[in-house]
Amino acid sequence: DSLVVNIDLGPLGTLSSGSQYEGWLIDIAGNKVSTGTYGRDAELIGTYVDPEGANLLAQYPTFVVTVEPNPDDDPEKPSDDIAYGASVPIVVNYWSAQLTSSGGPAKGMYDQASMAHMYAQNAQAEGIELDDLKVIAQSIVNLIEGSAGANYNAEGEGINAGDGLGVTGHAPAARDLAAKAEAGADGDEDIEDTADEINRATHNTVREAGRVRDVALRILEATTLNFTVQKEVENLLSLSTRMLDGVDADGEDGPGSTGDEGGARTVYEKSQDLNQFDLDHGAPPPAGDSTLPRLILAALAAGALLLAAGALLVFRSRRTATAAVA
Repeated sequence: DSLVVNIDLGPLGTLSSGSQYEGWLIDIAGNKVSTGTYGRDAELIGTYVDPEGANLLAQYPTFVVTVEPNPDDDPEKPSDDIAYGASVPIVVNYWSAQLTSSGGPAKGMYDQASMAHMYAQNAQAEGIELDDLKVIAQSIVNLIEGSAGANYNAEGEGINAGDGLGVTGHAPAARDLAAKAEAGADGDEDIEDTADEINRATHNTVREAGRVRDVALRILEATTLNFTVQKEVENLLSLSTRMLDGVDADGEDGPGSTGDEGGARTVYEKSQDLNQFDLDHGAPPPAGDSTLPRLILAALAAGALLLAAGALLVFRSRRTATAAVA
């Protein structure tokens, strides 16, 4: 629901006095929404947040930067002077939105892993009793396996946690939609690489989720709160962190977001980043045009990323307090 613009146009990007840059999101019907003005300097910096909290990625496959007069006599209408622009292939735009929207598999994996991590943090409370640990452990099992899991237990307060699908239940759909986005990439290597990252991060998340579940099951089998159980509680937090944030596979700078290091957060953010294209001058081709050149700028929201030489556009969705774990 938000667009963060941070672009450096280089030494030739500064406009003459009396002019300013302005950004516009454009839907497939041609309706335009201003994302704000950025002044006349070569650095375009600003944030647009949809007032209704809408999924911008699902609505706007095109982004342009126009040159406007300053002051602007008609601020609601863009000029015909398009300095930079981009259109996202409709099929990639669509599958990315499906992955990241509320109820989508990438968002679902992230939310369920976040909640499991929060439960694992709660298990660290000083003086916690074994019965309370078992409620937490069963909740974590359900957040991972969903109601289809063999260990699901819908009885008792806090036991029926989660959305019924769990981390592992969302994973197949995440892989499937990423593959569909890749199929619509028309040979774009950026999209293909990002889809591969989603697939690998999904695999990593499921692997770590299985380890978290196994620890939780061992806690459920405990009869006394002894040293062994206390160590399992520590393992629960460590492994749930790996499930959520990834692992440091190469021993450099902590968990990463690529290769064999990604976690559920990576699945979510890379799904937003499927719309990653190179910035180019001038008006973009129509959205959905099968001849789209690989010039494009944009990544339209729930949280997509646009990278170009010296340019960065980031779209990120806000997260609910229940789903977000710092």
